[in-house]
Amino acid sequence: MEKFDEKLFSELNDGHILEAVDRCYLTANFIESTLLDHGLVDAVPAFKEKAKDAQRLLLELYQDIGQSESLAEIKKEHCK
Repeated sequence: MEKFDEKLFSELNDGHILEAVDRCYLTANFIESTLLDHGLVDAVPAFKEKAKDAQRLLLELYQDIGQSESLAEIKKEHCK
């Protein structure tokens, strides 16, 4: 796990929360529409499982970020 970067975090604002949630959703949706529906990925269970795992992790991140109302809350909960 990477070390928390206080300087990088201090350059953010609460608007980055909504932006990150949006990007998680867009990327998870992109995986759905372009990768999970691709013939090869759909035909090979091991490939499909990995694509589903990638999407699942993005949607978990979506939930983790989206539950926070402020950067202060994120720092308290996730940057120990």
